[in-house]
Amino acid sequence: MESPGLTWIPTSAGSLSYLVAHETGHQWFYGIVGNDQARQPYADEAATDFVARYVLGLRRASRCSTARLDLSIYRYSSACYYEDIYIQGGNFLDDTRRTMGSTAFWAGMRDYLARYRFKIAGTKTLLDVLDDHTPLNLVPRYEPRFSACTDGRGEPLAGTMGLRGSQPTDIRAERGWHVSRRHPHARQ
Repeated sequence: MESPGLTWIPTSAGSLSYLVAHETGHQWFYGIVGNDQARQPYADEAATDFVARYVLGLRRASRCSTARLDLSIYRYSSACYYEDIYIQGGNFLDDTRRTMGSTAFWAGMRDYLARYRFKIAGTKTLLDVLDDHTPLNLVPRYEPRFSACTDGRGEPLAGTMGLRGSQPTDIRAERGWHVSRRHPHARQ
C-alpha cells in the first residue's frame, strides 16, 4: 500500500520486486501528480503499473477481454478490475511508448510530472500531454479505449473528461472540465 512519501509492503507479499516497484511508482503517480482515484483509476494505476513492469521487464497479456479504460472503479467487475486497469492500462501505455518512440514518450512523462506537480490531473491530461510530445495523432488510438469521453464524433461530452478540452491544473478545474481548447490534431 502507498501514501504520499510512504510505502509499506505486507510480509505476505507475493512478488516482492514487483510490489516494491509498483508501490514506489505511486510516489510519482498520485503522490506527485494527484488524481481522482475512484473516478479515474487509469491515471495513477495504469501509469504506475506500466513503470513497474517496464523497469522489471514483466509485461504480460491480460487474462480478461479488452476493456474500456475510462470507467470508474465501480464500473469494473472485481474479477477483471486489476487485469483491465493495471495490465491492459499499462500495456496501452507501453504500446503508446512504442508508437511514439521511447525518447518522445519519456519526455512526455517527464513533462506531465513537472507540469502537474502537486496538482490534480487525470487520464485526459496524461493522454493529452503524451499526444503533445509526438507529431503523430494518437487520438484515434485513444478513442476506442476511452469512449465515454467523446460523443462518437470525437468531440468531448459536456461536463465529462473529454479527450480534448482544457487541461486541469487544480481540483476546481478537474471538477469543472470547462472545454476551452481544441486538440492540436483535430480537424477544424
